[in-house]
Amino acid sequence: LGVTTVYVTHDQVEAMTMSDRMAVLNNGVLQQLGTPSQVYDHPANAFVATFTGSPPMNLLPYQGKLLGIRPERLLPHSVPQAIALPVSIRATEFIGHEWLVHGTYDSTPIIRRTVLEPMEQALSTVTWYAPESHVSWL
Repeated sequence: LGVTTVYVTHDQVEAMTMSDRMAVLNNGVLQQLGTPSQVYDHPANAFVATFTGSPPMNLLPYQGKLLGIRPERLLPHSVPQAIALPVSIRATEFIGHEWLVHGTYDSTPIIRRTVLEPMEQALSTVTWYAPESHVSWL
């Protein structure tokens, strides 16, 4: 429309769907400014990573750093340049249009999202893969 508008919301889905650019604030402090896809794909910190997305980005301790990976980016099979993550499966959850597979990695909860019925079974141990091109180091 050619009109600049500042719209304030606490609903991250609303912010991502309505904006060309968005600012994420925490207690009045700017955390990140960018397009919705920049904020979602490359969060500036752990707060932004867990504020955007439902379910939020997985944050995992890995070699002394904090590895961030979106649930839909985790793969059940190996690909080149991916980080292998041994996961203990806790449960699978069907929510109509997709599945959420819940597990733990090094005692940390982790979720994989898939549109296909998952092969993982509760109480099994599997390896999931985080392609390095989709990992955020926070």
